[in-house]
Amino acid sequence: MKFWFKRRPSVAFWLSLAVFAAGTSLAVASAFWLNQRQIAQAQKDYQQNVDSAVNEITTRLMQPVRGLNGLRAMYAARRGVTRSEFTAHVFSRDLPVEFPGVRGFGFIERVDRDAVDAFLERVHADEAPEFALRLLDAPSDPHYVITYIEPLIDNAGAQGLDVGSEARRRSAIEQAIDAAEPVMTAPITLVQDQQKNPRRVDVCAGVPRCSPAQFSHGAARGFAGCALRADRLQRAAGQPECGHAPTFGSESG
Repeated sequence: MKFWFKRRPSVAFWLSLAVFAAGTSLAVASAFWLNQRQIAQAQKDYQQNVDSAVNEITTRLMQPVRGLNGLRAMYAARRGVTRSEFTAHVFSRDLPVEFPGVRGFGFIERVDRDAVDAFLERVHADEAPEFALRLLDAPSDPHYVITYIEPLIDNAGAQGLDVGSEARRRSAIEQAIDAAEPVMTAPITLVQDQQKNPRRVDVCAGVPRCSPAQFSHGAARGFAGCALRADRLQRAAGQPECGHAPTFGSESG
């Protein structure tokens, strides 16, 4: 042992030690660099996925708005739209392809309380003799009644409903009037939905073609709108089932 301690390390020893130290340092540096690169790539991939999902969902959400704009254009072009004309317009579109997640398009009419009898008489004469006004909660004034909705086979329970008689729906309508832009309701259960799932179904209110003051004086007849199934919209966009979706737009005329 004494002999070993008295020996001076050779050049080869120091060279080997230097090579070992350099190799270890290089390995550690390489591992750190690779780890950082993997983290950076993972963050980049994640952000790309998020951006892609946001863009896809935004595109999907804008599709119903384009459908509402088509209804608005129809009402802007004609003073009176009949039930058969409304039905023909909706069925001229390929709903599952053009508007995935949309359960149906409708027209919500503003009806003052003292004009209900005249409104029902007009609607009965327009190919709807069994049409009846129905409330969800307390009566509203004015009423906001779903006068037309198609495809009717999927939405029969909604026809005649005063959506203004329920707080969340009415709040969306009032916000849409005040903001003059589409407004999403809080999560609701559609009366025509058999599963009665409030987390997966939403409706939105939209914009009149007039100022809030003009709307309050009857310049706009009501709202064009659509009922959405958020889960179907998200599946169409390739996203997990969560959250909720849009829309009810209003119409002047």
